[in-house]
Amino acid sequence: MSNQKRDYKKVEKCKREALISLVFSQGLKIKEASQNLDIKYAVAKTIIVAFRKKYILEKKEIMSTKKCRFQPRINQISVHRIISKIGGKCVNLDQEKIL
Repeated sequence: MSNQKRDYKKVEKCKREALISLVFSQGLKIKEASQNLDIKYAVAKTIIVAFRKKYILEKKEIMSTKKCRFQPRINQISVHRIISKIGGKCVNLDQEKIL
């Protein structure tokens, strides 16, 4: 084994943001986006996995002892808050009334 150290280069913030945008918003594959931005594939994949863990995937546990039940709603007004996310960013925060 050699005693040489590798020089690690930090990926610029603007390239990270561009990578995340290309992959999540525009739907490019990680490999294609990394080639467009001149980033190594392994580094790009690490950035995407870290982003998913930190911002997109939220583990939600529901602790309930009650069984799920449903009943059709007739002539009742329900207010639902719909939040759409693409790549961890909120796209819309609309409230809709559904009869």
